[in-house]
Amino acid sequence: MIESFGTERDDIQGSKFQKYKGKDGRTDLVGLIPFPDGKFFKGAKCHFKDRAFQCKSTSSKKEICCTHSYEQNRPFYRIASVVIVYNFVDKDGKQSLRDYTLLPWIFREAMYNTLKMSDKDFPLAAHDLKLTCSDEKFQKITPLPSKNSIWSSNAKLKEKVLKEAQPIFEDAIRGIGADLGLIEIRELLGVDEPGITDANANISLDDVMGATE
Repeated sequence: MIESFGTERDDIQGSKFQKYKGKDGRTDLVGLIPFPDGKFFKGAKCHFKDRAFQCKSTSSKKEICCTHSYEQNRPFYRIASVVIVYNFVDKDGKQSLRDYTLLPWIFREAMYNTLKMSDKDFPLAAHDLKLTCSDEKFQKITPLPSKNSIWSSNAKLKEKVLKEAQPIFEDAIRGIGADLGLIEIRELLGVDEPGITDANANISLDDVMGATE
């Protein structure tokens, strides 16, 4: 819907990227939702300088993202998944599912390896996860498998969740890291393009004035 307004609005801003974050001392029950290709995770090697951005180096060539000196010039994997976060309510002395939230969950190699090990004995497709956060600032989260998967064990709920998850998949992929070009990376790192100099640096003022006479 098209709206008309002047400069009085203070709510006109880009949508903020929301993702799952654990809270100190809290345990959340969540389920992993597979991407449309059936895989639970998407990932890429990234760097961080003011924001996360994807590494451009290849096996045969190191690009500026890896060769320039800054704190996180060594690439690391950022991995994305989509989780359903359950919200329960006490009903007749028992916990009943009230509603849920679908969110991207972005993490690094250590969490992936933990989930990978858990998947061997407790397949992620059939078991939810209890995520306990011990450090909110650094997102130190301990995952433990639940006895079943709430969202996938109910056919109607599963169909509904998979449909609602479609835009969240896109958010999760975008959350891995910006896909910048080499020029954009150089600008972010504050590095000049090699071989490029100021075209006006060697121009004499006398030559310019003479050319206009």
